[in-house]
Formats: sequence, structure tokens, C-alpha cells
Amino acid sequence: MILCDLVFDQNIQYSLFDDPVQAQKIKALYSAADEPAQRYGKHTLHLGSSHLIEKMGRGRRGSHTAREQIQFKGETRRRHLALPLLHVKAK
Repeated sequence: MILCDLVFDQNIQYSLFDDPVQAQKIKALYSAADEPAQRYGKHTLHLGSSHLIEKMGRGRRGSHTAREQIQFKGETRRRHLALPLLHVKAK
């Protein structure tokens, strides 16, 4: 078998309920956001809708969750292992 004249297939098949114009705009927005992230680091930009969560924490009433407050050995605020913390009442 010999493959000749291979070209990159750029065609995207959208479903019946997708909006192709909006999908193209979102793709352009994400590629524009990737450029500063590559240049200055991945935490340079974040979605504006998630700003309040980043500022106030993910717990109830704006406080950080118990897992966010406890750091394991070797963890830092930016390098946080995604391990759950289970609170079990002992008898």
C-alpha cells in the first residue's frame, strides 16, 4: 500500500444542534488566548466568569474547602494534588 499526496483534513462535521458560526468564533477566541498563555505561562489568563470562584474559593459562602486549606508534604498553592479529603467520624 502506498499513500501519496496526503493532505490535512480541516473539515468539521457539526451536529444538527451546533451553531457553526459560534463554534468558529469560540475556536478563534481560544487560539487567541493560547498565545499569551504560551508566552507568559498558563495562569496568565482565565475566564472572566470563573474570576469570582478563583477569588473567593470553591467552598460554601466564599470560604476555601477543607482540602484547599490542608497541604500535603511537597505541595504548594500552585502545585496542588487533586486528592479528595474524607472526613470520617470514628466511634
